[in-house]
Amino acid sequence: MITVEHNFDPSKFKWLWAMYVHDANPSYHCRWCLKGKFSKKFSKTSNPDMKDQHLLVMDEYPDEMFRAVYFCGVSSHLYSKHQNYPHNVHFAVEPAEGHEDLFTFENWTAKIKNGKLLEIPDESRLVPKFFREPYTPDFYTCRIFRWAVNYFGYNHE
Repeated sequence: MITVEHNFDPSKFKWLWAMYVHDANPSYHCRWCLKGKFSKKFSKTSNPDMKDQHLLVMDEYPDEMFRAVYFCGVSSHLYSKHQNYPHNVHFAVEPAEGHEDLFTFENWTAKIKNGKLLEIPDESRLVPKFFREPYTPDFYTCRIFRWAVNYFGYNHE
C-alpha cells in the first residue's frame, strides 16, 4: 500500500485533500471531475492532527476500489487576491509495490513508497475538443482535469 511521508502544514492551505480515484467525468473540472472517495487521513478538514502525522499509510480503501490517489492543496498564500494558482500543490500516485518516488514543490515534499508519481500533462497535450464549447479555460487550465482526462483515456477526439 502507498505510504506518504510529508511535511505539509494544513494551516498554509485553504483546502488540502486526497482522493482515491477510480474514474473521471470530463463534463466537470476541479475535484468534481474525479470519481472516487476522499481520504480522511490526508485531509485538512477530517484530520486535525495531520500536521503532526508525517507518515500516512493510504490504506483507507481496498486496492481494487481505486487506480490512483490524487493529492491537492489549494494554497492560502495570495488566495484572497486570486493569485494562489501557481502555489497550489497537485500530484497523483499510482500504486506500484516496491517503487519509491519523491514529490517536491516549493517548500513541500512527499516521499512516496509503494507508489509511482504520475504525469500531469500541460495544456499542449490536450486534444482540440477540450478547447471548444462546452469547455472553457476553467477546464483546460485545471491540473486535476488535465490529469484525469489523460490518465483515464478521455484525451482523444
